[in-house]
Amino acid sequence: MGRTRHKNPRAATRYVKPGAEAVAKVTEILAHLRRTH
Repeated sequence: MGRTRHKNPRAATRYVKPGAEAVAKVTEILAHLRRTH
């Protein structure tokens, strides 16, 4: 947020373009958390 000078972190997310590998990793982590609860 310091680099983009946004006060709200959601406003800066429009500039973030994660790769397919990063999306797959996060999806795997979230799926695992849902299964364990």
